[in-house]
Formats: sequence, structure tokens, C-alpha cells
Amino acid sequence: MKKFPALAVMVPVLFAAFPAVGPELVRSAAAAPVVNVGARKAALETVPRSELRNWCRGSTAPPRLARQSRISGPSRYQKSNAQRAGNMLFENIAAYYFGYSTAAKVIRDSLEKGARIGAFTELAPYDPPEFSGYNTMNEPVFQVANFMVPLAHAYLILKKEYSNDKKLLAKVKRWGDTLYKVTRDAGATYKGKARGVDRRAFVAAGWSHWGNAANNRDALAKAKRYYRYALYSVGRRGTDRIWRHKGKYRIRYVNATIAAALVAGYALKRSGEIDVYTLAPRGGTVVEGAAWVWKELAKNRHPKLLRARSPGARSVAWIELFVREFPKHPMASEMRSWISQAGGPLYANMAGGPTTCLYRRVPKAG
Repeated sequence: MKKFPALAVMVPVLFAAFPAVGPELVRSAAAAPVVNVGARKAALETVPRSELRNWCRGSTAPPRLARQSRISGPSRYQKSNAQRAGNMLFENIAAYYFGYSTAAKVIRDSLEKGARIGAFTELAPYDPPEFSGYNTMNEPVFQVANFMVPLAHAYLILKKEYSNDKKLLAKVKRWGDTLYKVTRDAGATYKGKARGVDRRAFVAAGWSHWGNAANNRDALAKAKRYYRYALYSVGRRGTDRIWRHKGKYRIRYVNATIAAALVAGYALKRSGEIDVYTLAPRGGTVVEGAAWVWKELAKNRHPKLLRARSPGARSVAWIELFVREFPKHPMASEMRSWISQAGGPLYANMAGGPTTCLYRRVPKAG
């Protein structure tokens, strides 16, 4: 584990007072895609090739798709074919923005296959012994919903590169809408004070991204409800209210919840929701929650979380989004310092994928 001196001493946080907002949908007049594909690709082309690998690292190996979503193994080390496919699709997306000439076709062919076979539209129950009494649809639902984040980004690329292929675009949209309906109607409950908070944040991230990319307003509305539920874990001044174990915070769960909630909030904001960063159903906003998590991570120096890349949720890749959205926040300078020493692009499948590649602001030439 590399040592990052910038984390040793944190600047005191002057938390802003954010008013609580009701659960109703509040929309602004403007909406935009989570990423403007053409503009992002053009911006990254101005980054010197020798530096671009510090922004985007990807692969053109296609994801393995199957009609049935399957999860195996114990809950803590579970293996999900939908999650693996999502990771690979994110690698293809990063390769596209890096400039690999074949990446667009790999994405196109993968989405065509996914639409043709109805990939992951059939959910296999998951019932590990340690989850006795837990709804067997909860894990499949959140895994497939999380797959919809890279699917949304890939669909936006498809619309940019293959805008004339109306039949393919329609097929992929039907597939994504079906994934939304399947995960919405599968009977996931997420009952209990703790079990469902991080899962609902993951679901909100997937539904909000797909709703944004495909203009699925029902997905956006449901994502907003799940996003609000996830914020029930955030108390006043951002303190975690839920993930406690023997008097200590289970910070990896807090990190996962806040990461997914921030990713969901970003997509909702880009879709026209104006209250996502001020919504505070239990006294704290996602902004305050993220700042609180960063303080805890820095104080306790968690080696499994303070890393640049993770195929799951054990990464702080979400700080790229935080710095983009809140550049003047007291924590932003600390995060930027950590990013500069991380040695490569930040990535976490369950925290927005290749967040450096997708979201870091490109300096203007001159």
C-alpha cells in the first residue's frame, strides 16, 4: 500500500447547512446526458498520448453475456456474471475514450448480442447459508441494476457512433427497459435497518443512469425513491447512522453506500432533479456523507479502500465525481492531492466505473 502524505492531516471541514427536502420529485428546466460522448472524446484527445493512460485504461475484450444472471459463492466473496460483464463493458468504454479504433465496434457487437439474447433478463435466486431469511432476489436485483450503469454509458456511445442504425438502437433500448422492469418487479425487499441501504444505492445508480441515457422517466422516478432511501444512512453533519458493529463504523459498507448514492445523485441531477445534493431525510446530505467518509478513511487509513482500482466497491473512485461537482468544498483539495499520487486512473465498478476517464475535468490548453 502506497503512503499518501496528504491523508495524514486533514483540513477541518466546515460543513454547510443543507435544508431537508421532501420526497417529491423536483425538476429543473434543463437535463443533459451523464456524459456528452462527443465532447468528452474530443476533450480527451487534447491530452498528450503519453499522459492519457493516467486518464483511461481499458480493453477491447468483449464481455461475456448470458440470458440468466447467476451469482455463486458466499456473500462476501460472491461471483456474479452480471458484475463481471459490467466490469468488462466499462473496460470497453474506457478503451473507446482512450482512442482504440476497434472499441466502438466491440461495444456495438456486445449490445447487439445482449439485446438479441435478453442478457441478464432472467434472474436466478441467490440463497447463501449466511443470508438465512434474506430475500433471494435482493442480490440478483442489485447486481443486474448495477450492470445498467455501464450499459447506459455504452448506449450513449452507440447513439453517437451508430446514430443511423435505428433498429439496433431500438432493440438495445427495449433490452435496457426490460432490465429495468425485471429488476423493478422481481420482489426485492431489502428489509432491515442495515441490509438494504447499500443495495438500494446501487439500484438507484443503475436505474438513474439508464433513465438518463434512455429517457425512461419511470426509471428516474423509482431511482429517486431508492436514492432517498439510501440517504437514510446519513445523519447530521454526514455521520453514518446505520453501519455500526460493536460500536465501530463498518467503513467499507459506508464507502459503498455513499459511492453508489453519489453516482446515482449525479445521474439524477443531470436528468433535471435539482434537490439531490440538498436532500437530507435524516439530517445529512450525500455531500456531507461523502466528506464524513473521506475523513474516516483518512483517519483510519484503510488499505483495502484507499486504492485506485477495484472491480467491486472497495475503491474511492467516487472522489473524482465529488471533486468535479464540488471543487470548492474544503475536502476537495485533499482529494485532489490523493488523486495526484494514486498513480493512475481511478476505477470501481460499483462507484461509477472508470471515473477518471469519464468525469475528471480536462485542463484547457494554454
